Amino acid sequence: MQIVEITGAFSMDTGAPEPFLVSNENKVGLLFHAAEEDEYLNTATAYLPLLVISKFSKCLKFSLGSPNDETLSGHPLYKHGLNSYGLFEVKGSPLIDDLKAINSVHPYYNKELYEAARHFIITFHDSTFECVAESYQVTVKRAPVAVARMELMDALHHE
Repeated sequence: MQIVEITGAFSMDTGAPEPFLVSNENKVGLLFHAAEEDEYLNTATAYLPLLVISKFSKCLKFSLGSPNDETLSGHPLYKHGLNSYGLFEVKGSPLIDDLKAINSVHPYYNKELYEAARHFIITFHDSTFECVAESYQVTVKRAPVAVARMELMDALHHE
């Protein structure tokens, strides 16, 4: 197993990213605040927050909750390189192995359905998001939070 940090897409707000989660049976959308650049905070348009919109497709399992940044060291993957305030992929994930084992009791179980599954983790200040999905997409943009939430819900419904 290997924990790989996915960098370059955004800088995490380490204070209050306020993650907002929406889902249906096989898609998950997660919206949260990114870190602001100091130069931007002094401009006339600073009222529009910098947001990260993450979409995960063909999800098999997801959660948002404990641990927070103060208890992340208790997460079983911490000793393998999981850190605070980032986006990570777990290569050789034991969670995917567990899902395979759970579903293997189905009479029509097909292990090939799990070959494209990937385990993602986003660590926030007050919570941790985990998702087993086939793919993800990250977009960073400035927008009113309420508008971005509606756009995310609409995208999950229509994509």
